[in-house]
Amino acid sequence: AEASPSRAGASTSAEWHPPTIPELQGLGRAREEDLLLQPIWCWLLSSSLPKELQDGWGCIFNSNRDGHSYNTMMGRLATCQAPSLVMVCDADGNTFGGFAPHPWAKCGTFFGDHSTFIFGLLPEAKKWSATGYNENFQWCGAGFSQLPSGIGFGGAQSQDGHFALYVDSTLDAGMSRPIATFGNDPLSAQQIFKVSCVECWQLRPNEDEDVGGSNMQGVLGVETQSTRYILDLAGIRVDHSQGLREDAHRGQ
Repeated sequence: AEASPSRAGASTSAEWHPPTIPELQGLGRAREEDLLLQPIWCWLLSSSLPKELQDGWGCIFNSNRDGHSYNTMMGRLATCQAPSLVMVCDADGNTFGGFAPHPWAKCGTFFGDHSTFIFGLLPEAKKWSATGYNENFQWCGAGFSQLPSGIGFGGAQSQDGHFALYVDSTLDAGMSRPIATFGNDPLSAQQIFKVSCVECWQLRPNEDEDVGGSNMQGVLGVETQSTRYILDLAGIRVDHSQGLREDAHRGQ
């Protein structure tokens, strides 16, 4: 797990800009409280992302809402030409996931870059960044006979089929092992676990779309009691979440 130590001699006069709490969009029939991505997790995860990814996040797939279909999930991800979050809840209620900087597409080799990271949220919030040991960041397989068919992060160099985080094409089973790509602990209590829910978030519109584009419709802002509580804890006073975003944009 990573900490964020302060640098000796760092200036204390620079103004600190808190991370934006992204607006959650594309919920469809799902209620906010039924999502894996809760407002407090938005706050924590957005702080690890560049500002251009701290605005509107679109829920493009939730297996409880859209069905446990790998084809449906990959069809939604295929339309996402932007960075994304893949989140998983196992049968024991542990929640974790990964940040994918590159669009997902079927590939017989690993792809992605060193900005990829994986994280745990429940029972404990942790983050593991790329160590530089290898470049096995993202995996996306479908219909392979000899290679894993599923979606994953962080692959073992010498053991095929071992991942830091992986969900197979049934969306029923997953894996999380210690892998040098991220130097991580297993994200689940069981290294081979049963999947309860998979959820995918697009972190910005495609270049040919705006926030109201086809992938990110159904806008539902995160102006909820829980969000206001998080802002209050941080000492931030705003009338609504849009006001915070506007302040952040003016400060860029």
